[in-house]
Amino acid sequence: TGPTMTITSSTADTGATTGTAAFALTFTSNEATSDFAAADITASSCTLGTFAANSSTVYTDTCTPADGATASVVVAAETFNDALGNDNSVSNTYSWTYDGTGPTMTITSSTADTGATTATAAFALTFTSNEATTDFIADDITANSCTLSSLTGSSSTVYTATCTPADGATASVLVAASTFNDAVGNDNSVSNTYSWTYDGTGPTMTITSSTVSSGASTTTAAVALTFTSNEATSNFAQADITESGCSLGSFGTTSSTIYTDTCTVSADGAASVLV
Repeated sequence: TGPTMTITSSTADTGATTGTAAFALTFTSNEATSDFAAADITASSCTLGTFAANSSTVYTDTCTPADGATASVVVAAETFNDALGNDNSVSNTYSWTYDGTGPTMTITSSTADTGATTATAAFALTFTSNEATTDFIADDITANSCTLSSLTGSSSTVYTATCTPADGATASVLVAASTFNDAVGNDNSVSNTYSWTYDGTGPTMTITSSTVSSGASTTTAAVALTFTSNEATSNFAQADITESGCSLGSFGTTSSTIYTDTCTVSADGAASVLV
């Protein structure tokens, strides 16, 4: 009966995924052989390294695949002999996948696009990893000018949180490199930076007139009015103006912050407008 070679590894079980590039292999024969050599090993999708004989039955080597490749090694039948010249039988096939690339976290939001301004204080954030991780935590997130809260993992790749800035602040979040790992221990790369501005204060409209100062008297019936907002608005309309003792005329828009109108009194007396 010819010898049988059994292949094992201290790096990972057969069929597993590992972050180790040079995969350690041990070849153990069930009886002594003097002619087993590296050339007897069939390596698929990996490159054999330094072959060594530890004894007449135990041999070691490494095999290094390309990143992302699934590799395997086998000792084919009739490649070496025992002391009596009997040919070996085929060994087991040992296979593994090499993952040498760390995970990447992508930050998105359902509240607003990155770089936008929003009136929502607690800004919703989603952190999505391109591969599974079990050690991503809130401390891995760098939050600038906002307070992070309620980090929750909905799966091994998707996490959600909120970040709340002060009114008027521009906030940003990112996940720095080497803060968490994938299943085989690879460090993550840096994420995108997600930024936004929180505007929680409403606009203020100031009313002026080129016809008459507020509180003064005039002989002009149709008083010209200018309405100036301290920030842009797209929905200010004549219906938003409350007039007393006069009738509004032709409402006009000069810009996203400046609007005009007239208010005409029909008899002597006081008139007023407000928004």
